[in-house]
Amino acid sequence: MVAINPAKKFTFWILVSSFLINHSFSQELLKGQTKTKLLLNAYTQDGNEGSQIYDNSNDEEVEVIEPMLFIEHQISETTNLSGNFIVDAFSSASDTKLDGKTGTSGAGIGWQSRYSGSLGISNDHHPWKWGASLGYSGEWDYRSKNVGLFGERSLAEDNFKIGLSLNAYFDQTKLFDIDKQSAITWKDRNIYSATLSLSQLLTVKDSISGGYTYVVQKGALENISNTVLASGSRTAEILPNKRARHSLFTTYAHAWSYDLANHMELMYYKDDWDLSAWSVGPSMLFSFLDDKAFLKGSYRFYSQKKSKYFAKSFNSAQTAMTSDSDLGGFHSDRFGVHFSYDFSESVFNQFFERFEYTLSYFHYERSNQLHYDLVQTSLGVTF
Repeated sequence: MVAINPAKKFTFWILVSSFLINHSFSQELLKGQTKTKLLLNAYTQDGNEGSQIYDNSNDEEVEVIEPMLFIEHQISETTNLSGNFIVDAFSSASDTKLDGKTGTSGAGIGWQSRYSGSLGISNDHHPWKWGASLGYSGEWDYRSKNVGLFGERSLAEDNFKIGLSLNAYFDQTKLFDIDKQSAITWKDRNIYSATLSLSQLLTVKDSISGGYTYVVQKGALENISNTVLASGSRTAEILPNKRARHSLFTTYAHAWSYDLANHMELMYYKDDWDLSAWSVGPSMLFSFLDDKAFLKGSYRFYSQKKSKYFAKSFNSAQTAMTSDSDLGGFHSDRFGVHFSYDFSESVFNQFFERFEYTLSYFHYERSNQLHYDLVQTSLGVTF
């Protein structure tokens, strides 16, 4: 799931961060109340099976430092305003080792930066909840404008919920012209997604949730840092200009006691590039010290069948061909631990209504020699 292309690799952090944010922001805000959460990610990735790398080094090294600011404000009893702002610095070996002409100095790109932000508004008018969001992100070879809409309906005395979210991304990417040894001007890439979600409270101790996501990508779907080895020479990656993706997912949760619970997450994925995958992820959650401390341990196994366009090398040029390791066949293991502590009744209570600190660590190993470590720390305050 983690890719060399910065536009792809942030997907993982968004998924990880969503759990931390949801846990920290789980309490409802009162009218006029504001919550702020500052996260800091430190990420390192290493691998030596990247057949897509321009200089034949196979080096998939990436380093990232990423601060993230999340703000939530309750405008009225029913209306909530939220926003997030991200600025980070990252170094990708595949980008750096791309021809130096892609960088303004002519000596390669080196460390790069990315910035993004979004604003969202939601209205909770029980049993209905709906909202919208706008966002933008940019880096030297990728930029994105996005819009989202969602709606949710509670039924059966809030024991059952059904929701629908729609998102559109109007992106632009740069590709690399090997013949001219320079980056090509901006190319369009549009992404449209729809997610249907369902959740059901089974008993006082059991619940199940899940859904289906459909994504269509159109336009330039190649990666600027990806090439292929065809007939013994490096040439540009070539991919179809459309990709349809399907994903089914579910989570079962069981509370063993007031302080102890476990989750089981399942996912199945398939697209029209003949890539398919499935994953299973158990986790255990423990609350202690009178609910001031929270600990989560997790594991995920993932298995993927390669795309029909993937090969480490090609005997001759094809109409579509890629050596991107993310599109190959592999399996992976990810281990994680998350800890948070609420300091609200300590000295910080003089300044903030709620003060929470969190620390997370994730380690990932992939069968095609890619691995990463992610450390995430955050401060959350309510005032």
